Amino acid sequence: MLLDGEGLPIGTFSWSKKAIYLTGCIGCRAPRAFGKLSKISANWVFKLEDGLLTISSGDDVLYSHKLKGECADRYSQVQSFTFYDMSCESSFNPADMTLGSLMNENCGGACQA
Repeated sequence: MLLDGEGLPIGTFSWSKKAIYLTGCIGCRAPRAFGKLSKISANWVFKLEDGLLTISSGDDVLYSHKLKGECADRYSQVQSFTFYDMSCESSFNPADMTLGSLMNENCGGACQA
C-alpha cells in the first residue's frame, strides 16, 4: 500500500510472474525477465521517482514505465508505504527504509524472534 504524507492510501503496487499492477494506472503482463525474480536468492528493487516506476535486480532493469497525467500527479504524492499479507517467513532488506516501531525481528510480537 502506498500512502501520502498524511498516511492516507493512494493505491497499491503488486506484481507476480504474470502481471504488474499499480491501482488505477498500470495493469499489464509482466516481462519475461521477471522469471529471474522467482529464485529465492534474487533481490529486487521497486522505485517510484519523478513519475518513473522501475523494477530492477542488480544492474538489470526488468521493468520501466513513465507515469503520465493523473497517474503521475497521484503517485507523486507517495511519502511512505506499508506491507500487507506478509508471513513470518517473509524477509526484506531495509537498508534504504525508515522502519516503524513494529518493524523489528519479531514483527511487533506477531512472530517468534
